Order: sequence, then C-alpha cells, then structure tokens
Amino acid sequence: MPQQFLDLANSHLENAFSANNIHIALELCDHAKGSLSKAKKKAKNTHNQTVVEGITYAYIGLGKLLESYGHANGAKAIFKKAKKLGYVTNISFVSLLLRAWRSIALTFFCATFLHACQLDQRKHQQP
Repeated sequence: MPQQFLDLANSHLENAFSANNIHIALELCDHAKGSLSKAKKKAKNTHNQTVVEGITYAYIGLGKLLESYGHANGAKAIFKKAKKLGYVTNISFVSLLLRAWRSIALTFFCATFLHACQLDQRKHQQP
C-alpha cells in the first residue's frame, strides 16, 4: 500500500519537473507532498526499508524542486522530513542528497535540452 502512494508521488514529481508553468509545477509539488505523507504513514508499520528509502529519495527530489522554484523555506521543511525518516542505513544523508540531485539534474537537463530544441525548431519554422 505505501508503494502505491510513493508511485503516485513520483509521478507528480516527474510531471512537476517537466511542467512549463511554475503554478502547475507547484500544484503538482503539493500533490506529491500529500502522496508522500500518505506513503510515510502507511510505511510506519511496515519495516520495508526499500519503500522508506524511496520515500526519502522522493522527499529530497521534492525539496530540490521547491528550492529551484525559490521556495527555500518549503524545501528546508521537506529536507527535514527526509532526514527525520532516518531508516536509511549504510547510506549517509549527504550521499542520498547527491544521488537524488544527480537524478534530478539529469531529468532537468534533458527537459531543458528538449525545450531548447523545440524553441529552436519553432524559430526556424517562422517565415
């Protein structure tokens, strides 16, 4: 059950990363935050470390996304939630953050590159 909420949160985050409108992206972030909260509640009684790590990664991704939109206070609160989970063993919080950031950076780079290609293509199509 927590995996379903985690999957939903990740879907919201992926859509937020690719959204061209900041308002839509922030709304998707709110949906992701709600889904993560539900996943976290459901995961409390299960000791499934894989799901908890997934929730931690998703919280970090959400925090980085909020940070990129200038919502530093919201990002800070989300990072605290990720750190508070504390169930992650053998992986430091910093390495989790770096791993999540690499994934986010790659996604962002691909989305930005594709957007730039679309803009360039439109520019060349105009008479």
